[in-house]
Amino acid sequence: MVLGSLGLLGVALFLVVSLTFWLDGLPGAGTLEDVAVFTALLAPVAGLMAGFLGRRSPRRRTAVLGSVLSVLAIAGFGVAAILLPHDPSVGGLAWTPDSTRIAFAEDGIWVASADGSGEPTQLVATGSAPAWSSDGTTICYVAGSFADGGDLWLMDADGRNPRKVRPADAHDGIWAPFGVGCSWSPDGTRIVFGGAPQGDGSEGIWIVDSDGSGLRRVVEWGDAPDWSPDGTRIVYRVQPDPAGGQAEGYWVIDVDGTGRTALPGQSQDVARWTADGRIVVDCPEGTCITDADGSNRAVLLPDIIGAVPSPDGTRVAYVKGTGIKTDIIVTTPDQTTETTLIR
Repeated sequence: MVLGSLGLLGVALFLVVSLTFWLDGLPGAGTLEDVAVFTALLAPVAGLMAGFLGRRSPRRRTAVLGSVLSVLAIAGFGVAAILLPHDPSVGGLAWTPDSTRIAFAEDGIWVASADGSGEPTQLVATGSAPAWSSDGTTICYVAGSFADGGDLWLMDADGRNPRKVRPADAHDGIWAPFGVGCSWSPDGTRIVFGGAPQGDGSEGIWIVDSDGSGLRRVVEWGDAPDWSPDGTRIVYRVQPDPAGGQAEGYWVIDVDGTGRTALPGQSQDVARWTADGRIVVDCPEGTCITDADGSNRAVLLPDIIGAVPSPDGTRVAYVKGTGIKTDIIVTTPDQTTETTLIR
């Protein structure tokens, strides 16, 4: 009776998980591989529970069966850990200047057509937080080891000629923590990033020429900067950290480090400028858009955070889902049309 109940529980859990992760992704949902993986994951759970109860039974046959089920369950957990699909974190969405393609990070840096046509192309096998230059010919990104933090790198738009940005001083490179990103000046000559010169330890928002010269810090503390379309200001994020001495949230600052202004928002994800000089930020309602001084805030996408506007202003892209099933969604601001780039 107990074994039968636990078996039914395992089947019910399997159906719930399958429906949650796959039915909204039709076509191609519920493949035999998916069924095998989740059966391998959930069956050991039921087996372990049944085995534990069976081993405590006074009946010898039931106790032996319980012991066998316990051993199989432990082995099953190992098999499930191997078979369970690993969907690396997808992030760092970056539109090309002509709004036709999107670069993103997922075990390296990839590029996909914004209309969903064709298959994504991998540019480099290691890297995160890509950003396109204003002419679309170069990408800055972060690469390195998670133990030491990432370095700021450049590559051609097709993934060729990767090179590390080396400041024209004693520093070997630029330390830019994974995921905090970089952004180009509109004229394509300079890069703003969150991090510090290697060996310096002075974290904050920095600007460097693309050839490594002209390195200087704009402001202490902050990450995920984005350069305004007119080239005069930078928006960046400050995450919760009392040691930073700066209030959490989004901030706008002039390129020379003056005129810092706080923006309303919850700073969960990066802030991005729109082509008309407004700023897209996360907010309690989802994704909001606001003037650069914080006024005229409006909800852009309700219940969705981390949306990135296209340069032409016609679409936004965001990441949907986490862990087992992650998609990149491109939609119009009114959400009347929607395209899935990866699934």
